[in-house]
Amino acid sequence: MNNKEKQAFKEKQIKKYLSLVKNHTENEIAELLNIKNRTVRKYAQQTNVKPKPNKYENKPLSDWFNLFNKTFSNELSVSNIVRDKNGKVFGDVTCNHCKKQWSARLHDKIKNKTMCNYCDKGNYGNKYTHEEVLSLLNNQYKDHWQWIKYGKYSKKDSIIKCTLCGFKQKVNLSDMINTTSKRCTNCQTGSFGEYVIKHVLRYNNIPYVSEVNVVVNNKTYRLDFLIQEKIAVEYSGLQHFEKGRYYNEDINNGVKVKAKWAVRNKYEFHEIVAKKTMDEIINALADVIQQPLQKPTPEFFTKSNNAIDDVLAYMKTHSARQTSKDLDIPISRIKKYIQIAGYSSISAWQAENKIDKL
Repeated sequence: MNNKEKQAFKEKQIKKYLSLVKNHTENEIAELLNIKNRTVRKYAQQTNVKPKPNKYENKPLSDWFNLFNKTFSNELSVSNIVRDKNGKVFGDVTCNHCKKQWSARLHDKIKNKTMCNYCDKGNYGNKYTHEEVLSLLNNQYKDHWQWIKYGKYSKKDSIIKCTLCGFKQKVNLSDMINTTSKRCTNCQTGSFGEYVIKHVLRYNNIPYVSEVNVVVNNKTYRLDFLIQEKIAVEYSGLQHFEKGRYYNEDINNGVKVKAKWAVRNKYEFHEIVAKKTMDEIINALADVIQQPLQKPTPEFFTKSNNAIDDVLAYMKTHSARQTSKDLDIPISRIKKYIQIAGYSSISAWQAENKIDKL
């Protein structure tokens, strides 16, 4: 199609648009002419004739008032509701806390559930009630995180507590609930499942080795557990199965390689598929090793996690590497403890406390 033909086709489309514009909405015109909505808006701009307003704009103003009050309860109020020449509904919104007032399109305000543009600083509206958030947390993190304070769903001001070590921190609930899994920076170095398995084995006095390096074709893989010198166990989290932010198909190939390695070396191989609760993980582990297991007490979890003060006290007479080895915690967690204590690095902590590098 040459430029002349393109121009003729465009003019024909605009004529069709003008014949439809009075009795049809933007979506309807796009469907009738088999064009995109943005093309309809382009025709509207070129002809200065806009389509019929969408049906929701024809709602009585009294209905908009009631819907707004139902959505925002005692947080916001609205007055002076008007409909402009294009059918869009606007109103003067007032924050009942800081008393600031601004004009807003009510459809967008109600749809997005945004709160005060001044004292809440933007789009931090609570799209879920407290009860709904608690249900979402329990579904994703039952037996792992306890909800202490609910601020705003999309703002980092809610407080959670690790049920294993009692560590509290502020989180963005939206990020947390929509993440595959959130680990406690105070007590976990692996996934929640690996952490529980390790402590259950310790509590039940079952010998094991964790994070075993497996070399196959000059490539090193990490096997989660060798238990009782006869059982190889791999705990696979949701990222192995659910396509999302952390999904990686390659890790499933790694599981297959480790399974073949275990069989060649006369180990039983078992893969424990992602579980959401501690009880489910313990039951799955009991089935694997074929013996009943006792659930560790909360005091056992707390005791087995070295407190920050204890670690830093030990480091006054031992190097970070030696502390890591003797207390069975990774260097990465020692660095985290140093940061929690207010220092940028291990060297900065040693210098401040006048400790020579050991």
